Amino acid sequence: MPYRTAIWVFMIAILSPGLAFAQETAGAAQTPAAAEKPAEPEKPAEPEKPAEPEKVKWKKAAAIGVALQSGSSRATQVSVNGGLEREDTVWSHALTAGYVFSEVKVGEVEQTVADQTKVRYLAEYNFKPRLYLMLGPGYKRDVVQGIRYQVEELAGLGFRLIKSPDQGRELNIVPIAGLTQQDKQIAAYKGNTFAAGLFQQSEAKLSPTWGWSQYLLYLRNADTASDSRFQFSATVSGAIRKPFTLLLTYSYDRENVVMTGREEVNQQLAVNFAVSF
Repeated sequence: MPYRTAIWVFMIAILSPGLAFAQETAGAAQTPAAAEKPAEPEKPAEPEKPAEPEKVKWKKAAAIGVALQSGSSRATQVSVNGGLEREDTVWSHALTAGYVFSEVKVGEVEQTVADQTKVRYLAEYNFKPRLYLMLGPGYKRDVVQGIRYQVEELAGLGFRLIKSPDQGRELNIVPIAGLTQQDKQIAAYKGNTFAAGLFQQSEAKLSPTWGWSQYLLYLRNADTASDSRFQFSATVSGAIRKPFTLLLTYSYDRENVVMTGREEVNQQLAVNFAVSF
């Protein structure tokens, strides 16, 4: 009997570690993979807010030029100009105003060679990229030409013969017509009348910092066919350093009918410095 007891004790001692290992393995197999937490569902991405359309702002510029001369003759010239521009996909607006005064004195004799005020508003409504409606009211006063006032209410259908925004080139032509009101200090040429003519403008980029702009206006009155006017202006502009620009402008203004002793032609060559803001 004693030896049998010894055998059982010996077998239990050998088998006990194996049984314990088997129970641990079985328990691990029955334990669900609950130790790993289930992944949380992803939150849906918030929809992107649509970008707000960029507001179209007015571009503003002002220019001034002063020229003084002394010696046997003295000369003084002052010119002031300003402008506003705004453009979107349908409408474009441009308002310009300028004043120039020039006086020459030789000895005790003084003569005013320029005393002119001009205001012009141009509005364009685009029907197509090359077809648009133009409205062009304007105002002029010129002491040298004897014009107390000259008001125009013009409109026309414009054609863009050249339009290349990438190269900065544009050429427009507009047959125009409308009402004019003027006082040239001549009874036969005073009051309201109907006028028709042509408006043309162009611009071109000469280099990354230099550009060219030009306009031409010709009008003839219907009531008095001999009364007509021709205006031309060309400007070369170059950026010096933002926001400053150098302007070299030549203008030619001819009135076919003026009072006796007044000048038909008014020509100006001006150098101005402009600031944009």
